[in-house]
Amino acid sequence: MWTHKGHGSAQQRRRLRRLNAALALLHATSAALIVALATEKWTVHLTVPQIRWVPLEPGVACDETVCTIRTTHVQAFAVHIETIVAVFHSFAVLSHLYAAIDYQQCYYSRLLRGRVPHRWLEYSVSAPPMFTCILLLCGITDVWTHLTCFALVA
Repeated sequence: MWTHKGHGSAQQRRRLRRLNAALALLHATSAALIVALATEKWTVHLTVPQIRWVPLEPGVACDETVCTIRTTHVQAFAVHIETIVAVFHSFAVLSHLYAAIDYQQCYYSRLLRGRVPHRWLEYSVSAPPMFTCILLLCGITDVWTHLTCFALVA
């Protein structure tokens, strides 16, 4: 097991390198399969709210009578859920490849100290797309909601 003390044996480093390489391959395979097997695009149209003042009395201007606000949603653009999931997997591939390649054992020395900043970087770029997919699958299509959640999750 990895500890914060010591340096980890060469066998442990090789095992962790192989595990990260296998995870990179797994994520790459998942991304490729998602793209290849998506015979139909899972298209979702993001919307923008359009707000307008409507008089309660027809034919009378809002400055002459009481008005109410009506909101309609206009399609802004389409996104493909399978593409977003493939992007998530691509970020994971890069992260695991970095850990497997281990430039001058920087990853291992940070791991032993319990600090792996590249994982936080990977999470900050891969979590927003996944959260976007969750919002889309829950039926939330408002562009401003997506942008706000994207920024907050990052």
